[in-house]
Amino acid sequence: MSFFIYEPDLIVQEDISETLSELFSDCSIRLFDSVDELFETLAAYTEPAVAIVARPTVCLFARLMDPTKLAQNVRFVVIGGGSKVSQPLPGWMQMVPLPFDTTMLISAIRTAISDLR
Repeated sequence: MSFFIYEPDLIVQEDISETLSELFSDCSIRLFDSVDELFETLAAYTEPAVAIVARPTVCLFARLMDPTKLAQNVRFVVIGGGSKVSQPLPGWMQMVPLPFDTTMLISAIRTAISDLR
């Protein structure tokens, strides 16, 4: 299992990474500076993974809602941006509203992981 994190706030990104390291010590964690870099990596990734994406734009939501552009083995946890979604969430996406806390985030991640199994 791998975790991929895109969060523009580097302090929050590091906090998420540390929390995941403590809870899932046997998993790999990669941090991304851009959404494009994240999607390029995911396009070629074949193992089960959870991608955590924060503060998505409308354009990013369009990419997330199109299953033809997503790997079947990846589940997404989206932090914030719930007001940009006007339709039901697809099964590969968990939403965490802002403001969020660690408990909310971990709950969404655990749901995403269980969906991969």
